[in-house]
Parts: sequence; structure tokens; C-alpha cells
Amino acid sequence: DDLIWAVLSEAKKLQIARYGVSHLGAVMVAFKPESAASVEGAVNDDEQIGFSIRINGYKTRFVDQATAYFDASASIGHIIQRRKRMYFGHMNYKNSIAPSMQAKIAAPALFKAIFAKPSRITWALPTLFIEVFCRLAAWRDTRKPAKRDHYTRWVTTYAKNTALAIHGIPSG
Repeated sequence: DDLIWAVLSEAKKLQIARYGVSHLGAVMVAFKPESAASVEGAVNDDEQIGFSIRINGYKTRFVDQATAYFDASASIGHIIQRRKRMYFGHMNYKNSIAPSMQAKIAAPALFKAIFAKPSRITWALPTLFIEVFCRLAAWRDTRKPAKRDHYTRWVTTYAKNTALAIHGIPSG
């Protein structure tokens, strides 16, 4: 998780420096409700909100100095579940500006994240393996219309017994 979040942060800083805007996803988001459309049925809610905000003439910004705390992934399975959903969601938007969909942003961001904390090099290969696996799995699933419903559920937790706590769907 540390390397993935660090790469995302570095990528957003690169996007701001290059384009003046950044992808909205995976971090805390604040916006006026009237500036965005509904995310109902969206596979990737942050992509939908960011797209909607930009269409309405607003800019999406990343504030590196803001502090936000995130839940860590509970396991490798949880990381894979999150990353597949993320890739699947981005692949559903032809004009996605997600850093993970832009090699010219993701690659330098990876190097910057490792340079900032050299101990992250230990996790570089396993993280790249997970990213490639998840991207290919999501790409495969985009070709199966029935899989879309699986990805529109907002999964918030993952447990070894595969019991999921899903926003909007009663458990049990």
C-alpha cells in the first residue's frame, strides 16, 4: 500500500505541474454538489465525479499538503480486489486522466516515490506484478458485460472468508 499511495501522490503532483489539473481519484474529495452529476451506477465513482466537474468548467486539483488517513489493505487479496476495480473503472472512461492509465505520468512517479524513500525498492517488483495482473484481469472483465455489476458494488472491506461489507447492499 505504501508504494501504491506514494506513486499516486507523486503522479498527481506531476499532473498538476504538467497540466494544471489532476485526476480526482483515490483521495479525499471536496466539491460543491451542484458541480457534479450523480454517481449512481458508476463503476468508478471518483472518475465519474472528476469527469462531471471538468465538464461543468471546474478544475480538479491535488493538494499535497492536505492530510488524509486511509484504511490499509487487509491482505494481498484486498489490494488485488481494489486495484482490479480501479482499473476496470478507468477502462470504462475513454478519456480517463487517471495516472495509472498514463505511462508518461506513472513511470516517473514510480521512480520519484522510490527516490523519496529508497526502502520502497523492496516492494517495486511485487507491486509491478500486482499492477500488471490487475490491469490484465480488469481488461479481460471489460469484455464481459455481466461482470459490470460485480464492479459497481462499492467494496469497502475484505476479509479472508470473502465476506464483504458493501455500501448499499445489506449484509447477510
